[in-house]
Amino acid sequence: MTPTMKNPESVYYPASTKENYGGSAIPVPISSVGKPERNLYVKQVLDWVSLQLAFTMMITVYAYANKSSVIEYINKNPGSVWFPIILSFITLIGMHMSKSSTIKKTMFVLFTISMSMMVAVSVLSYAPDIVCKATVTTFVMVFAINRYSKRCAETGKNLDRMAEIGGSMLLVLIVMGIMQIFIKSSLLGFVICFLGVGVFTILLVVDLHLLYSKEDNFQEDPMLAAVGIYLDIINLFLYLLELYKKLDEK
Repeated sequence: MTPTMKNPESVYYPASTKENYGGSAIPVPISSVGKPERNLYVKQVLDWVSLQLAFTMMITVYAYANKSSVIEYINKNPGSVWFPIILSFITLIGMHMSKSSTIKKTMFVLFTISMSMMVAVSVLSYAPDIVCKATVTTFVMVFAINRYSKRCAETGKNLDRMAEIGGSMLLVLIVMGIMQIFIKSSLLGFVICFLGVGVFTILLVVDLHLLYSKEDNFQEDPMLAAVGIYLDIINLFLYLLELYKKLDEK
């Protein structure tokens, strides 16, 4: 008779192909078959995300440390601001459409470079203390969100409702952002910042939960899964930056 697994951790992190029950070695329950491969997939995704964030941080720190020269270059070459934006869309489409592993990795690297440049330019307008607070807050939130999402996956908690709410809030955020272009309201700006932090917190919870709870369809390209999580974290950081800036002005 196949034994019942005692805790979720043994499903998600099987140390070996056998377990000891009462001193005798017996096969791991059938529910654990294939889990090491899925765990490897999860590790690959998180490794790609970590590399993206590390590279983005290096580019941003370098640009911020040379703020004067970077701003001077941008003023002399205003078209340079649009280049990474266009490149990010092209490479993102290329990643999803390409069947070649080599091309996909190339698109992934170029996408990360373009996003890092965009983040670096965005950060230049913020004071050092605001950048530090946003960075620390993002780190703490991502750590907590990761733990929560992992726990939800281990306990089998369904987050479909949260995913629906996050998607709806994202649409509202986009509409409000368009309205703000024309209205330019300080109050609406605050609302957008708070909503943005909330939206990408929810989306990060959902994306990490999907990563940890994958079963039959976990063969999705790890680079594509990494891009979604990376974008959630970057957007969360940028909205925290703007939120701290507005609170500091008050």
